[in-house]
Amino acid sequence: MDGANVGDAGSPDVAASGRLLTVSEVALQVAVPASTLRSWDQRHDVGPTFRTPGNHRRYSENDVHRVLLMAQLTGQGLPASAAAEVLHGMTDAAVRARAERAGVARSDLHLVPDSSRAPAEAIIAAASAVDPVLMTRVIRGVLRGQPLDQSWTEVFVPALHEIGDLWSRGELGIESEHLVSEVLGAELRQVSRGEAMRQTGSPVILTSADRDYHHLPLLVLEAVLSQHGVRTTMLGPSMPYASMAAAVERTMAREVFLWASLPRPRSDDLRPLATPGRPPMTVVVGGPGWPAEPALPPSTAVVVKYAADLQSAVSLLLEARERD
Repeated sequence: MDGANVGDAGSPDVAASGRLLTVSEVALQVAVPASTLRSWDQRHDVGPTFRTPGNHRRYSENDVHRVLLMAQLTGQGLPASAAAEVLHGMTDAAVRARAERAGVARSDLHLVPDSSRAPAEAIIAAASAVDPVLMTRVIRGVLRGQPLDQSWTEVFVPALHEIGDLWSRGELGIESEHLVSEVLGAELRQVSRGEAMRQTGSPVILTSADRDYHHLPLLVLEAVLSQHGVRTTMLGPSMPYASMAAAVERTMAREVFLWASLPRPRSDDLRPLATPGRPPMTVVVGGPGWPAEPALPPSTAVVVKYAADLQSAVSLLLEARERD
């Protein structure tokens, strides 16, 4: 990086940037070897803004924030080149805001790196840049690095919520929100297809309630169930109960998962899902649209259970299949 020349502590650039740090000082602060910092500077243009007359690197506060986020991203398995792409697409203000949200706000350049939110930050940055290639690279790295249910809870849900909040404040366009949904959905479908040969038994029907068009939770549930060897039939969003009942009869399904992100009436009648003469079936409902204890009409033919999160939805469906 071609940094500004640093003369003395009274120079305007130095005064504006605050105290400058040497490579060795930054290496101690962010727990990254000095050789790695030099490599990031030379190969990826992530490094110091300033140089002394003797051409020694000097890091400003903004520079250290960038190096810190670089360390977080690479520490989570993102290649250095991809991490640098994320940083180059962010302003200094955006980098600082991400650092603050990651719990690394700085006032005196003494901080402890916290990489727990690094993948979510990378997804947000890729959405902001409307970069599908980088988005795909980040999401695949997350899916390879930890179990899918953990990735959903700890990375994807926080990133999606943050992107939604940024959109509601006018800081991101709807195109960014659609991009992350499309790329994440495609990658989740790849997981499900990769497990297709292991799936056995009657299918679990996955769908969203009538006039509810959110479906990403269905895709992640499909992928997790596929890893457990469970067949699924994905009906997607906004499914009328009559059509759902027809699918149950034709597939001989014994379990249904019904998602609702929008508020549902407390008395949704799911009894039409039961086919006369067939054993009782289990309907697991999930999503913020359902009350914690749905007041659904009792039926000996339909057992309705509420799942508070992804893990409980998987557990309830697996338990129902074991009883079949």
